[in-house]
Amino acid sequence: MKNLVKKGLVVAMLFTAMIATGAGKDNSVKFTVVNSKMIDLKLENKDGKIQISLKDQHGEVLHSEKFKGSNFAKKYDLKILPMGHYYFEIEGESKIKMIPFEVTDKEVAYNHELETIYFKPTILQEKDAVCISKLALEKEDLTIVFLDENDNLLYNETISGPGKLAKKLNIKQLEKGTYRLYVRSGDRVYSEYLYLNIDNE
Repeated sequence: MKNLVKKGLVVAMLFTAMIATGAGKDNSVKFTVVNSKMIDLKLENKDGKIQISLKDQHGEVLHSEKFKGSNFAKKYDLKILPMGHYYFEIEGESKIKMIPFEVTDKEVAYNHELETIYFKPTILQEKDAVCISKLALEKEDLTIVFLDENDNLLYNETISGPGKLAKKLNIKQLEKGTYRLYVRSGDRVYSEYLYLNIDNE
């Protein structure tokens, strides 16, 4: 069934068009129900390369496409979708916007008040420190786990929201080598390798 849905969406969207221009305005998304099961998605992008995905209520990806530019406009014919709950996920370099909707037997039901924005954590490696920050508007926690190349735990802390969450880890005394940083917020986990060339002698 999932493959049928994917193929149906691809066929249904052949008539659509995307518009790419130069540097954009502030990011904004407009989700409009054109008729019973046709929607119009427009995006003014200022968040670098973005990925636009259509997912079911279990997070299964039914359709996905990448876009680089400032203006995106596309119509989606959703009549191939079975009745149920779905959402569009628009992921940029700094944030993820989720637009939930419901497909009924007659129409697409949408409420803009249910839209949510998730801000990704920012990880910045300096000479003597690693700076981690995240904007937590939904009161989500931020868990930081720092491991060495042998998976020994060097640091573990959970910071609670809301607001801007930030932590600065001092890495000045660490030996040369490869380290791994895990940052978890909500149900999302980000990992990044850190390569240290610090001379402690």
